Amino acid sequence: MEKYQGIVKDQMGTMDTLKTRICDTYKGAHDAAETLCKKTMGDRGTIDINTITKTSTTRRFYSVKYRNWGADSAGMAWFDNKEDADKFYDSRDYVDSPVEHQARSAKTIAEYEELCQA
Repeated sequence: MEKYQGIVKDQMGTMDTLKTRICDTYKGAHDAAETLCKKTMGDRGTIDINTITKTSTTRRFYSVKYRNWGADSAGMAWFDNKEDADKFYDSRDYVDSPVEHQARSAKTIAEYEELCQA
């Protein structure tokens, strides 16, 4: 899904470049940039519109920190869904509550998937 953001630049180069909020439509971003330009720079500003494309999806993973009786260190169990993390949490005595981790980049998603398979 594409989103749009207006950019307002000073033609004289003395003022900072300003950005509008991110809008769902090109027209919305253009109107916001025009308004911002008129309020801050008057006639000496120029506007441009950036197209923002978000292709990545957000995946959620869950970790549960646990300790076995007599163990010197804690362990970490990873899950790719909340139900399995909750089942693990309910079946153990010495555990912390499941913690949600959000991953957006392909590299991070691959790392978390590898932890879940271990």
